[in-house]
Parts: sequence; structure tokens; C-alpha cells
Amino acid sequence: MGAPCQPMTPQQKLEEHYETLTPELQRAAELILQNDKDLVALSMRAFATRIGVKPATLLRLAQRLGYVGWGELKTAFIQELGLSHETHQARAEKLVDKGSTASLYQEVFDAHAVNLSHTEAENPEAMEKAVDVLDAAEHVYVCGFRASYSVAYTLFYIYRLFNKHVSLIDGQASNYEIFTRELTPKDVVLMIGFAPYSRESLDVLGAARQAGK
Repeated sequence: MGAPCQPMTPQQKLEEHYETLTPELQRAAELILQNDKDLVALSMRAFATRIGVKPATLLRLAQRLGYVGWGELKTAFIQELGLSHETHQARAEKLVDKGSTASLYQEVFDAHAVNLSHTEAENPEAMEKAVDVLDAAEHVYVCGFRASYSVAYTLFYIYRLFNKHVSLIDGQASNYEIFTRELTPKDVVLMIGFAPYSRESLDVLGAARQAGK
């Protein structure tokens, strides 16, 4: 029995249908292949503006490729770049099946680039506000536990090079209460974490809110 056929990637569909497309859709297809990282990070209208085509053109192209609409095509690109909500095990198995070390390296770099681009596009005002809050703080406490510790430590290390009024709350031996007792309304806690949040993170967050009253 032969191996089951793998579904075509969106890139393969674009290449397969390219010759049957109108010149307008061919141009859109070329621009999509050249700007796939922007595609997954932007809305359809924003992406259309970025590459210089009409939103309706993108919608028609998605439907010509067999997708219900633009959202389904975008989801296909997100999954192909390894940015879907798959479990780590499922994603690891998918990468192993590809069997190419060079391809794996490229996918990792592409995923990081897309994540950074998406963060920048989705949070410009929030980022600026966060920078202002950090600049105005008398002392900054960087906090991260368990899987978030490495990110928190890296941020603390780099931040400390420019600002000596920075401390790391790492929770070693449950020592975070030593820091939370010192919190004042003029301090800032920079929390690194993700849902479901650890008990330590919630404790520090509660102490920060109490200190800010």
C-alpha cells in the first residue's frame, strides 16, 4: 500500500494554477509568494495595500485556488509556516517528516520573523505606552517563572546593561516575596508568561496591584 498523498501547500497551489490565471491574478500570486510573511501578519486589506493590489483581487485568487475565502488561504500559509496552534509534539513530528535540516533551519527563522512582524503590526500603540511606563519607573522588576524564565532572564540581562535599577524575580527557593514586599506605586513589574499562568506569576501580579493602590 502506497503512502497517503500529502495535501498541497498554498505555495504549490499557486504554482500549479499560475498558468490558468488572468494577468491580474498572476501578479497577485507572484506578490503573495514574495511577501508570505506579511500575508500571515496583516489583514486582507492591509496586505492588499502593502503589495499594491485590490482586496477583491486577493479574494478572487483565493477562490480560484479552491479556498472558501481569503481567511482559509491565510490559515493555510500560517500552518505551512509552523505558526498554528498545534501541540509541540505534532509540530515536531511534522518537521521530522520533512527530513531536511536546511528546511528546518529556514522554517525556524521564518517563524521568528513572522512572529516579530505580527507583534509589531498588532501592538504599536501598546508597545509605545509600555516603553513610556518603563522609562518613568523608579525600579523595574522583570519576572518570569518555569518555561518563561529564560525569556525573563535574557530581557533582564540586556535591560541591566542600560539601567541599573532593574531586578529579576526568578522565584528561586520561592524567594519572590522578598521582592514583592519592596514594591511601591512608582515601580513597574514586567511579567513574562502565558496562559495558564503559574501560581507564582499570579502572586506577583496580585502584589503589584496591591502596591499600586
